[in-house]
Amino acid sequence: MLAKLKVATLPSPVLLNVGGMLFATSAETLQSRRNTYFGAMFSGMIELKPDKDGRIFIDRDGTHFRYVLNYLRNGELLVPEDKLVRKELLVEAQFYGLQDMISLLNPAFSDGILSPEHHDLLNSWAGVAAGQKWRLLFKGTRDSFDSLAFHTKCDNIGPTYTIVRSGKNVFGGYNPHSWNSSGTSSPGAGSFLFTIVNPRGVAPFKLAHNSGSGPYNNSTHGPAFYGGFSINGTQGSSNLTSRAYHDPQGYGDYLFGGMQFVVSEVEVYTPEN
Repeated sequence: MLAKLKVATLPSPVLLNVGGMLFATSAETLQSRRNTYFGAMFSGMIELKPDKDGRIFIDRDGTHFRYVLNYLRNGELLVPEDKLVRKELLVEAQFYGLQDMISLLNPAFSDGILSPEHHDLLNSWAGVAAGQKWRLLFKGTRDSFDSLAFHTKCDNIGPTYTIVRSGKNVFGGYNPHSWNSSGTSSPGAGSFLFTIVNPRGVAPFKLAHNSGSGPYNNSTHGPAFYGGFSINGTQGSSNLTSRAYHDPQGYGDYLFGGMQFVVSEVEVYTPEN
C-alpha cells in the first residue's frame, strides 16, 4: 500500500494529476493565495496519497486547470470570452476556494453569498418580518478567517446569521443569542441550521433544534453549533449524529459535503435595528 504523503516531504516540483491531465508546479505557486483548497492540502487537512510516479490526484476536470494554475502563478485571469468556459471555470474556482478569481468571473459573488430572496427565507425561519435588513459583521475573505477577528466583531451583538460557502455548497446557522468567548454553550432553543445549496440538489430547508446545547462559544474558533458544524479558519467539521438538530431528510453530514470541509467564504450578519 502506498504511504500517505507527509506535508513536510512534498517534492519540488509538485506533480499533480487533475482528472487525468498532468501538471507540474511549485509549492510556492500553490500557496500563493491564502485560505484555499491548496492551503488545506499543505496543512495536512486533506490526505495526500501520491501514485507510483509521485503525482497527487485531484478528482476534478483538468480541462480548465491550466487557467487556475496560471492565475496562481501570475495573478492575472486570462480566459476565453466563451460563456460556457467561464461558467465551468467559476465552478472550479469555487471548489478551490479562490475568492479573488470567483469575483473576477462573477462579480455578484463578491457582494454576498445569499440572494435577497434567501435573506427573506432565513428571516421567516427566524420569525423575523419579511424585508428585515441585515448588517454584515464578519467576512472571512475580508477579515482573514481569524477567530479573534470573528469574536471581536461578533461577540455581544445579539442574534446572528452565519452563512458558509464550501465548494458549491452553501449552508449555515442562526444563533438567537450573542456570541461570546466564554468557552461555554448557549441554550439551543431558537437556534437552527439550514442548507441552501447541497450535494443532494434538494431545495433549501431548515434543521430546527431538537435538544441539548446550541451555539458553542470558543475564543479559538469561529462560529460553531454544537451537534451541527464548526468553523476554525478555513477548516470546517460537522457532526449531526448527536441529533441536536432535526434532519428531516436524514442526509446527515452529507449536507455540508462531508464531516470535514474546506471553507471558501463565511459571512456573519445581524439584523439591523
